[in-house]
Amino acid sequence: MKRLSSILILVLSTAVLVVSSGGGALTGLWAFVDGNGPNGINKDTTQRAIAPQLTVFGSKLYATWWENTSTPAVSATQIRVAVYNGNHSSSSWTFVDGNGMSGINKNTTRNAVAPQLTVFGSKLYATWQEDANTPAFHATQIRVAVYNGNASSPSWTFVDGNGTSGINKNTTRNAVAPQLTVFGSKLYATWQEDTNNPAVSATQIRVAVYNGNASLPSWTFVDGNGTSGINKNTTRNAVAPQLTVFGSKLYATWQEDTNNLAVYATQIRVAVYNGNASSPSWAFVDGNGPSGINKNTTRNAVAPQLTVFGSKLYATWQEDTNNLAVYATQIRVAVYNGNASSPSWAFVDGNGPNGINNDTTQSAVAPQLAVFGSKLYATWLEGNNNLAVYATQIRVAVYNGNDSSPSWAFVDGNGPNGINKDTTQSAVAPQLTVFGSKLYAIWQESTNTPYTNASQIRVAVTKSDAVSQ
Repeated sequence: MKRLSSILILVLSTAVLVVSSGGGALTGLWAFVDGNGPNGINKDTTQRAIAPQLTVFGSKLYATWWENTSTPAVSATQIRVAVYNGNHSSSSWTFVDGNGMSGINKNTTRNAVAPQLTVFGSKLYATWQEDANTPAFHATQIRVAVYNGNASSPSWTFVDGNGTSGINKNTTRNAVAPQLTVFGSKLYATWQEDTNNPAVSATQIRVAVYNGNASLPSWTFVDGNGTSGINKNTTRNAVAPQLTVFGSKLYATWQEDTNNLAVYATQIRVAVYNGNASSPSWAFVDGNGPSGINKNTTRNAVAPQLTVFGSKLYATWQEDTNNLAVYATQIRVAVYNGNASSPSWAFVDGNGPNGINNDTTQSAVAPQLAVFGSKLYATWLEGNNNLAVYATQIRVAVYNGNDSSPSWAFVDGNGPNGINKDTTQSAVAPQLTVFGSKLYAIWQESTNTPYTNASQIRVAVTKSDAVSQ
């Protein structure tokens, strides 16, 4: 099986694509707003820039990512944040992170990765994981900061204690993969964290809620507030959590190791919160047994994500196939019946051994679902079948919206290549955001520059005649 990066990715597309004749971008669909040259919007184009994300705040479009620094004295990765000028004809990006060699890290001498931006109330918040500077331990910390909203004189205020530690349940243990979500009138954070229980070393899914006071910030755990989190089985590793609001309830999904020694396969778990911070509880809506919502519970399933489309909740993930002749991970998609008392999930991906891959003989990883207008799109990273030029491709498909007779149509050219700018270069971690009634895409892509391993942050906007909401 070809090895692929498992960075979570998100991209949308449209029902009409025009493929350029060369190996570059789909010029009939996208106009680049990143300089449209060999480089992207990196702070330092000679360095690797990774895991970008777009978020709309107020009337502006912001991007964040983490980037290596070229400063010899400080080799730590930095959290970068930039804002777009909104001019497609003469695009530019202004850094709102200090605009120096360092970013918004709490400690710019320590590595910081996995940033995410979320709007809460009238403010923009950022979260990421960062190495601690404590000599006794070097556990990664969950950091959270809020932006002052002033691009001319930007500043970020920490709302995580503003010390050497973050909002970890146990600051001596590694905490990674943070995500912020607004539910009701409150800001929630989730992440995975190592436990301090010597008898049980399994990683736990943690969830906490912010008090909303930047002057006196505090975070209250709504996951039991003990050594364990909301895992189905707290003796098993649980990773990659995500929160999503569906209807009037908050849902969490993650992947968790099974306790079945005969069949050791990771399971996709889904649980719903009771909404009571004083007496929190989480009810499983995935069968509530040793297995989750996997298509095949004997195969590993990872990288889950929940998305609301219309009045329904959909889940996607990648899952190993049971085909020993062609061992390629498949993209699965299922829809929830919405009944927490008697939950069920129906597959809308063909419901067979294969998923919605473009080429089911090639591994597909890190799927995401997203809604633009009245359509549900799926995107993922998939190997191409070109032995001469093996570059990972971004695939995009659109759902017909019929759960009874589901189908997915490819909107990326439907060939061996996807929507990469340069299909001879591997592209990963795409994400799409609607801004000003248009669709923007961001991703990282390997450069074609010899003797460098720099990756570039690319940003493009769909042309008005190519998008149908």
